[in-house]
Amino acid sequence: AFGLSVIENPRQDMAFKHYRPQAGNPRSLSHKSVRVIHEDSKGRLWLGTARGLNLMDREQGTFSLISQSRGLPNNAIRAIAEDDGGNLWISTSNGLCRFNPDGMTFRNYDTHDGLLGNDFNSRALYRRPGGEIFLGGSRGIISFFPSKVMDNPHVPAVVFTSPSGTREDCFDP
Repeated sequence: AFGLSVIENPRQDMAFKHYRPQAGNPRSLSHKSVRVIHEDSKGRLWLGTARGLNLMDREQGTFSLISQSRGLPNNAIRAIAEDDGGNLWISTSNGLCRFNPDGMTFRNYDTHDGLLGNDFNSRALYRRPGGEIFLGGSRGIISFFPSKVMDNPHVPAVVFTSPSGTREDCFDP
């Protein structure tokens, strides 16, 4: 749990390059505890840490941080899987996120969306060859097919009621 070490020239001298957080450098690794490493289908390297998701620029040896302030449900990344559409499914200590790295869009899921619990276990993930994803959490195991996860298109009407439960007409047309 001391950052990331990469073999620079595996066919030559086997020298390691070490990446660690550097105070005051926003392009360094965000935290020394790298919990999960995922290479996506486009060859991008994603590192899940205790302080967010890091995208590594392998040529420059720098990192871009994607954190809760940008849309993640929590900075404590537990596991990462990619679906057939190129979305990353990221489990955290406070919910699940479908992240589209190309569009930088987030859709977060929690118990209000039907999850058993919001806290997932580190590296407790399995993706079957058919695309089904299994995630382990503090309240059990969930499984789903990412292509079948749909948002509810129905937007409920907002109605104000009085303390007695009767409907109040608050707005005059």
